[in-house]
Amino acid sequence: MTLSQRAFRGLAEAGGLGWCDQVDFAQDHAQTLRLGRFHLIYCEAGFLGGGITISQVTRVKPA
Repeated sequence: MTLSQRAFRGLAEAGGLGWCDQVDFAQDHAQTLRLGRFHLIYCEAGFLGGGITISQVTRVKPA
């Protein structure tokens, strides 16, 4: 299950953490899902269509 970016950002901010250095790689990850199984193809379509994403984020405590 993937957590929505809005929910994750909200939790980070509620905990006093900032949000910076986000790198999205859904398009790259979609290529790894081309294995022929329905649930993987469903996820691939979500990544390619922009409905879901995968990100790496640096969370920081403001000074």
